[in-house]
Amino acid sequence: MLKTSWAKLFFLCFLALTFVRCSFYRKKPEQNAYAFKPTDVRLVKKFNTGSKYMDEGHYELAIESFKSILVQHPASDLEIVTYFNLGASYEALKKCKKAARYYRKVTRLGHGKFKKIEAQAFFRLGYAYLCSGRPQKALAAFTDAWLRKDYLPLEKASAILPAQMGLSYILVGNEKEAKKYFERAWSGLLKVSKSYKVQKLKLEKTAQTMYLMGLMDHVPFQKMDPQRYLKAIYFMQAFLLKAVEMDVAPWSQKASRHLLESHDRVWLLVKRLKKNKKFSSSQRILQKKRNALITKALGNVEKLKALRFPEDMDKKIVKELFRKMAIRKKRFIEYLSKNTLETPLTTEAKRRQQLRQKGRTYRPNPILEEKSLKSNKKL
Repeated sequence: MLKTSWAKLFFLCFLALTFVRCSFYRKKPEQNAYAFKPTDVRLVKKFNTGSKYMDEGHYELAIESFKSILVQHPASDLEIVTYFNLGASYEALKKCKKAARYYRKVTRLGHGKFKKIEAQAFFRLGYAYLCSGRPQKALAAFTDAWLRKDYLPLEKASAILPAQMGLSYILVGNEKEAKKYFERAWSGLLKVSKSYKVQKLKLEKTAQTMYLMGLMDHVPFQKMDPQRYLKAIYFMQAFLLKAVEMDVAPWSQKASRHLLESHDRVWLLVKRLKKNKKFSSSQRILQKKRNALITKALGNVEKLKALRFPEDMDKKIVKELFRKMAIRKKRFIEYLSKNTLETPLTTEAKRRQQLRQKGRTYRPNPILEEKSLKSNKKL
């Protein structure tokens, strides 16, 4: 989930940088490429208005405010953070290609100068690329963020980022590399948990981090390879289950809902495999592919059951989750039983089938066949 509070944080950071730079360039103001006048109340007001719209979820209005800043106040010290907020607003509206465009501008403007916002921009750029169905580019952006992880918050650098990198590797078909980053994500989660001393805050932050680690809502599953998407669920559901087992609102409820929705998407993947009316012979192949997807989904449910922590099984939220998962499992099994494909008979099997008559058995040994015929005559 996108945190709009970053808008305010970046604004305060840049405001502090502004006063430092203004005092430094007092004698030679022409050298300051990002001149900002603290007395320009209109700029600050427009930026605050845009940030307020973001906090309230009015992203279209936020975009209007931030774009007016770029037009009326070009090359200000708020330019880079304005671009970032534009990217965030477009990302919230699921206009991921536009979001990526503005995040890329932030990475160019911030290169070597504003390392924190540069790292954040690469991090969000990875999400924007995943959202637009380009996992290979997402992997490149996440890798750039990984190289700058020292400038990211602990939760993102140690746990969320490697988990999303693992997801990206799965979607491009590199399971071996994905496992390495999933392991790093689990190790990073321990660092996050240990960094909080207050128990209540520790539980809340750990549950939130695990939910964000397993989040797949930004991935357009319709554009992904179905088998790879189901493989991604196989790995990502582990993070979501642990978030559920912690039973910390609202993250456990969100994780439970996301788990169920992820498993339900298999039916949409099955519908994607359309029938070809012209070629009846292709229907068997089509059904075989559908059965393979459902079998994979059924395996994911079984894997989820195996991941349960024994001490948490009696928690209400966990019991409710697996009650609903049992319904989905039953539906998967019913589908497979109704659509089971018979294995085609071999030539020898067909021959045996034809020779099956009452009172006669087909055996390669003629003596046994003769005895069988005699016993049937006596009856």
